[in-house]
Amino acid sequence: LAVPPADLKNLARLRSVPWFVATLIALLALASLVHALVTMLQRHSRDLAVLAALGMTPRQRRGVGLSAGIVIAVAAVLIGVPTGIVLGRWVWRIVAGRVYIPSGPVLTWPPTALTPLIALVVALVTAALAARWVTRRTPSAELHSD
Repeated sequence: LAVPPADLKNLARLRSVPWFVATLIALLALASLVHALVTMLQRHSRDLAVLAALGMTPRQRRGVGLSAGIVIAVAAVLIGVPTGIVLGRWVWRIVAGRVYIPSGPVLTWPPTALTPLIALVVALVTAALAARWVTRRTPSAELHSD
């Protein structure tokens, strides 16, 4: 029987590393999304309070936060998924060439199609929570504060 080289045995031990890196990047992306939404909503909380004083309902103010979350998530998906596919393929060719293994495409479409949908759902939930948290003050309290 053929025995695989020792380098390939060591490479098999690193099978979980890409999942760890992907999880870390996803957590960083979620933290960036939360920070961007909360910062944006806090920065414009006075504007939202003025609009509320003019008749905007709390639901409409939360809708502003949801819209911002959708815009950020759609822009990130439109830029991130194609860039990730191209850069991932390029890096994999380099790595596979250095350890002398075939570098054929191994991209499966279900995860590639589900990732943007999951990102949009997470962005909507995050935006809803951020909008609720930031718009919980009354317009008069927001306009009264310096």
